[in-house]
Amino acid sequence: MTALSADRNTAQREITRRQFSALAATKYFGGALAMLDSAGRVRKGATATGMRGIGRVAAYVDNTNGANDAVTVDVDAGIFRFANSASGDLIAKANIGSNAYIVDDATVAKTDGSGTRSIAGQIVDVDAQGVWVQMGYAEGPVSGALAAASNLSDLASAATARTQLGVYEAMGTAAFVIGADAGTTINVAIQLKDSAGADLAVRGSVFAYLSDDANGDSIAGTAPSSGWAIGTDGLLIPLVAGKAAQLVSEADGDIDITITEAGSDTWYLILGMPDGRLVASGAITFSA
Repeated sequence: MTALSADRNTAQREITRRQFSALAATKYFGGALAMLDSAGRVRKGATATGMRGIGRVAAYVDNTNGANDAVTVDVDAGIFRFANSASGDLIAKANIGSNAYIVDDATVAKTDGSGTRSIAGQIVDVDAQGVWVQMGYAEGPVSGALAAASNLSDLASAATARTQLGVYEAMGTAAFVIGADAGTTINVAIQLKDSAGADLAVRGSVFAYLSDDANGDSIAGTAPSSGWAIGTDGLLIPLVAGKAAQLVSEADGDIDITITEAGSDTWYLILGMPDGRLVASGAITFSA
């Protein structure tokens, strides 16, 4: 989907209307995704940082020949359907409850584009026609504002949130890479993720245990014959010898574990995430 060149019939589910000052030399099409800048002026959606998605432009406004604040723009807050992005930024139903990010004045994406996009609002539904996003207003300037956040994706960047709010990333689903059986050892690499699915950019900690069951319904009956240990990344704090531990990542979210077993056995590495979810690796099989 490309940026608008005419009014767009952007579907809605609820509505509250307010007026904002227009930006100089700007044309707004009805139905466009609207965002607010640090000066309190409404801008049409675009890939940019330091902005805040505030809703949908109610009707066409032409300030092409006007200065800043020459006219006002009606903006509706509510739940609106915008076009979905594509490829790795395609939003799916699994992303409901997460933030959507502004691509242009008609399109939203799953990620912040490596720190280049601002938040549009919260994803409330996804269908074949697009993504339903809940959007609204907040008083005060964007820049330097103290915001109430449930996780870091409520602010423009993780670094800003850590500084201003003193909170850290909510964790997403960790990724595993299970190495080949090297005789008696198998390396398991873990990459912790943030709530947007990007690699965690700070140290993180998770509870981990070996299980005989792919769902993590039980702890391993027998520990590896020579246990497990940290390889090149992270820290392993033993809780149950060879079976359960607290893991701490490097500053880039990496954890590297070496499991040593002289016989034949299969285990699954289960991570207990801070929010209570269990994330399971694939089978770690020794075929001695």
